[in-house]
Amino acid sequence: MRLHSLALLLLPLALTGCSLLLDVEPDCDAARDCNGYLCNAEQTGCLNTCAAENECTAGYACDEPTQSCRQIADLEAEPIALSAVPTWGEEFALGTAGSLLSTEFGLVVGGSEGLGLARFSAAGALLASSPEPAPFGLDRLAPMSVQRARFLPAVGRALPSTVAGLSDAALLFGWTEPSADRNRLFVARRAVGESQATSTPQLLRDASSQASLSQLSFAAGPDLVMALWREQSGVSSELRAMPLAADTLTPVLSAASRLTGSNEVAANPVSLRLGERWGAIYLSSEVGVRTVRVIALESDASQLGELDLTTPVPNAVELGDLVATETLSGAAAAYTQLDGGQKRLRGLLLPSTSVAALGDPAQTATSGPTFDVSEGTASISKPAIASVDGEVAVAWLSIGEDRARSLMLRRFDSAGVALSPAGVVVADAGGTVIDLKLAATANGYALLWFTRDNGVTKGFWLSLGR
Repeated sequence: MRLHSLALLLLPLALTGCSLLLDVEPDCDAARDCNGYLCNAEQTGCLNTCAAENECTAGYACDEPTQSCRQIADLEAEPIALSAVPTWGEEFALGTAGSLLSTEFGLVVGGSEGLGLARFSAAGALLASSPEPAPFGLDRLAPMSVQRARFLPAVGRALPSTVAGLSDAALLFGWTEPSADRNRLFVARRAVGESQATSTPQLLRDASSQASLSQLSFAAGPDLVMALWREQSGVSSELRAMPLAADTLTPVLSAASRLTGSNEVAANPVSLRLGERWGAIYLSSEVGVRTVRVIALESDASQLGELDLTTPVPNAVELGDLVATETLSGAAAAYTQLDGGQKRLRGLLLPSTSVAALGDPAQTATSGPTFDVSEGTASISKPAIASVDGEVAVAWLSIGEDRARSLMLRRFDSAGVALSPAGVVVADAGGTVIDLKLAATANGYALLWFTRDNGVTKGFWLSLGR
């Protein structure tokens, strides 16, 4: 009986993985029991704070502001080569379809031959693409009237709608079609499911051949899609917005709304759904200064006000490569800044409450925090951004002094505090990177990039742990 009682006493202590009895050998297994922390010096228990990376186990990093070990990207993951990437691809766009966020992705390839679509699982496996005859089967959704003109794809997601009969998630994609005397912008909707039916392409903009139409993006609500694009003629560069009915993609207005002034040059626009409002975030250059700006929109694309998200800088300080994504509380963005030969990657957060305050005289709209993503003299380009569970991840291409091409990743919490002290190398780029995308899944992030060497285009998928 006494031995039995002693065994019962020792059992819960043994299950902790950390012995507290002097006559029992220490047995602290950090990898199994400490949730990212190392054992203490006596090997009798787990650390519960950290001050440096060497106090965390593999796969974790010390978040210095909170002194806690946090998971970082899984550096052991191997890139997955995507199947049947067409050699004629010149532009790539990546999209997730509504509620299928965690299970599949749609990849659209555009070029002088047309548009092609393929679907992949969240692990990079090719999915059936019926009714297309093969992955990336050529899809001429509009007649090409000029030899060697290019389809330039843009992908967004259409959410399940409250409109009767439109309950399936879908991929939205658009393209430009130049001709001898006109430039036109189209959009179509492809259902995700057994049929993968494609809607009749809708004409968004019919402009003269002197106007260049580019950088199309979409933001989706239950019954409305806001399309945003850049229109350039000569030195003039403006933003235009068009609300579309979610079920048919027919334009709501007779003409697109112009969002920017005559003396303003706009670039890299991103359409966003921010709470009950819509937003257009972009790089703005006017009167000798540059900034990252957001315009708040009503559902009819009327403007409620604008807000500079960064302190305006002189034109000698270059801002570029803006990317943005919706988050649980608003939006996040990343952009490059080049000043005096020093290039760095910056991030910023935009609360939806700031957009709601625009146009309301009783409220004061304020920008969210900005933070450094990466600094240094290495070449930084092609940033990509995604958000899940309230945090934000930024990926980018870094080319070192030895010309090595590395794909980097850094994660931040909802306040812009880094969850790891520096960007981590998640993969060797393996060639000349022509495009880089980051997407969120239910379990973390997925990184997709394309390389081109010797005239051959290759795509790679890398699942990232959290």
